[in-house]
Amino acid sequence: MAAFWGAVVVALAGAAASESASSKAAKAQQAGTGAATEEQAREFDAIQKAQAPFQAAGNAGLNRLRDMLGFGDSSSYNNAIDKTQFITGYNKQLVPASLGNIDKAGYLEANPDVAASSVYGSNPEGHFQDWGVRENRKQYVNTPIYDTDKMNAAIAQAKQDQPYGSLQKKFSVADFWNDPVTQLSYQSGLDLGTKALKNAAPLTTGLDSGAALKELTKFGTDYTGMKAGDAYARHTGDQTNQFNRLAAMAGIGQTANQTTATAGMNMGNNVSALLAGQGNANAAMQIARGNANTGAVTSVANWWQQQQMLNRMGYGNQAYPGQANYSGPVSYIQQE
Repeated sequence: MAAFWGAVVVALAGAAASESASSKAAKAQQAGTGAATEEQAREFDAIQKAQAPFQAAGNAGLNRLRDMLGFGDSSSYNNAIDKTQFITGYNKQLVPASLGNIDKAGYLEANPDVAASSVYGSNPEGHFQDWGVRENRKQYVNTPIYDTDKMNAAIAQAKQDQPYGSLQKKFSVADFWNDPVTQLSYQSGLDLGTKALKNAAPLTTGLDSGAALKELTKFGTDYTGMKAGDAYARHTGDQTNQFNRLAAMAGIGQTANQTTATAGMNMGNNVSALLAGQGNANAAMQIARGNANTGAVTSVANWWQQQQMLNRMGYGNQAYPGQANYSGPVSYIQQE
């Protein structure tokens, strides 16, 4: 019987060793999966951080483009102005406190009893949550004082430099006369052309003739039309240039978004693969554990079966039933 239990111990020890090896392998796989997942997250965070400035620039370009096309509420002009440069001082005001927006110093200053409390003196948020809401407690806050005239002038200038809906504005006579090139050259060109025609008229049809007046009128009309065409080309060219530049900036942001999205998708796929591999490793560990235990039982059963067979044949290590002192093989040869 001792041999039987020895075989059981050996089989179970082998199963335990196999199970331990499988468990260690699974834990190693799990550690590797965790490290790889953390690295994937780190790389994605780095990519996202690197793309953030391009996304911000793209958003700014897109917002300005929307304003200049006449879409949206033109708020980007206000947002584009750094209002902190117009702060001239601060005004301390007593305002209602609100959970999540507690100014610790301001709350304690406005509520001396809370500041003197041994419980809430270091936890004004807790006091407001426990008592301040129902007591309508207030707090002091420093609100900035702006030079509103300068700030509004800056916003107005920004709107004038890039008017809302300017890229949708049609060319008008006012645009022709406001065109800088027209203002610089139109009158001088008209005067020079008119002078040339007047100087030539006495030599041909006469200065006061109908033909001379017709030529002067035609010249003035043609000259104005030509200059208007030039001004229109400059007007639409400026619009196109502004659109293309802002669209290019918006495109930078779009590219950054695509880069970030691709990185996020890749990270998701990689982490999914890692987790699937971890799941397979855990499943393999469970299968190996079951196989080890089954193998141990099978090994003991086979050993016992073989031992019983050997015992019946007389070659076993255990006594045959009814032959307690038997120590050798049974001879089945009949003596003559």
